[in-house]
Amino acid sequence: MADEQRSRARSSGSKSSSGSKSSDTSTEDGRLSAADAATVGVRLIAQLTGQSVLGATASRPAEHGWTVEVEVLEETHIPSSADVLALYRLDLSETGDLLSYSRIRRGQRCSIGDDRR
Repeated sequence: MADEQRSRARSSGSKSSSGSKSSDTSTEDGRLSAADAATVGVRLIAQLTGQSVLGATASRPAEHGWTVEVEVLEETHIPSSADVLALYRLDLSETGDLLSYSRIRRGQRCSIGDDRR
């Protein structure tokens, strides 16, 4: 049954204005799941910044869709503990369209930490 649902989702050709997205985890009405929102956020930040993306660090529902945080490697150094990382926040619509994004933190790998605790 799951294979049948995936097959139907693929054949429906669900796309957003920001490109194709995985239909395996989005709902039938085109709204993103948390996993899809994270995937879309990672892809968008890679396109927008041209930097190496390390991955999504958060994906949570917001008033008009999803808020996704993505960690990016902005500068590489030797030793790698001196690499410069940045954290970007994206606001996505329920269907995966980019509403806004911003860099919210930047620092060395060994000292970037998490101030939200």
